[in-house]
Amino acid sequence: MAKKYGFGSAARTHLYVQIAFIGLFIYIILSFLSLLLPLLIPLIISFALAFFCNPLVSYLEKKKIPRTLGILIILLLVIALFTVFIIFIVPLLAKELKVFIGKIPGYSDQIKNWAIPWIESTFKTRLPNLRETANTITDRLSQDLSDIASQAYVPLRRIANFAAVGTFFIFSFVTTLFVIPFFTFFILRDFEKLKRIPGRLIPPRHWDNFNTMSHGLNDTLSSWLRGQIVVMMILGFLYSAGYSFVGITLSLFIGLITGFLAFVPYVGAFIGFLLAMSMALLDGGWTKILGVIFVFSLVQTLDAFFITPNVLGKSVGLNPAIVVIALIGFGIIWGFWGALVAVPMAAIINVIVRHFYINYKNSVYFNRID
Repeated sequence: MAKKYGFGSAARTHLYVQIAFIGLFIYIILSFLSLLLPLLIPLIISFALAFFCNPLVSYLEKKKIPRTLGILIILLLVIALFTVFIIFIVPLLAKELKVFIGKIPGYSDQIKNWAIPWIESTFKTRLPNLRETANTITDRLSQDLSDIASQAYVPLRRIANFAAVGTFFIFSFVTTLFVIPFFTFFILRDFEKLKRIPGRLIPPRHWDNFNTMSHGLNDTLSSWLRGQIVVMMILGFLYSAGYSFVGITLSLFIGLITGFLAFVPYVGAFIGFLLAMSMALLDGGWTKILGVIFVFSLVQTLDAFFITPNVLGKSVGLNPAIVVIALIGFGIIWGFWGALVAVPMAAIINVIVRHFYINYKNSVYFNRID
């Protein structure tokens, strides 16, 4: 009688061969995608935008608005929001940068006259040439940033210099800006059809498992993508407004950075707080330091007890340590863009692993007692 289980069975050997072929197929696909990364990035962004906008398009469709017209309306709203950001927020950031650069000489004097003596007196030592080295570095940094500032307000000169050395980058950037709305439009137009394609490729005997896993993936990505964008916007506004009220330099920039990094649990908040405290120390005065601490504590409390629970609802279900590992791993593979998609990719992997774990626990092989 042939063995049904164990290393000697034909079924088990066939299963191992299948796993090996699947692993090889995944490796080939990932290698191929790494070569097409310049095209893959706009596609990923387009799919993310389509996934985010599809419920709004479907809502307009239920209101008897043709889907094509609804897509154009939503895309125009997205472009309008982006335009508003460029017109109103970017000039404010440029103004903050100008103010910051103007304060660099004062910051340089503080570092030379306060920070270095404090280090030497606290640790009861004098490091050789530390003061001279710091003087050289801060003076050079001040001069370089001042030069950058003077050039930044001569647009034609900046554009000419940049175009001379970065023509390919400009072409790629403009192309990407055109390609993303183009891809997003056609993905949204056929979004419902695209959702049904994977199911048609699944054998009928696996439909139940596939539907369970796909619904889990959809719920997880929906919770993360739509909710996280709203959370990032709210936190960016609150931090920017709070730090502006306190009066620290680069308050808008630091607030937006903190909000943008909110998708990284703890790490984003820590980086934002470190930047804000650094500027408060450089600006001087215990009032600004205490103000930064108050704003950070208040916004973090609101985020922990009200904003994230109510906006996100169900969390992605990832341990913060796993999130950091995913950020580092995807960052090593794909750089900045890898870090940007690390959390949703980790969430997808988490759902898939959990699904297979449940199936394994319910399998005949696991529950066999002989």
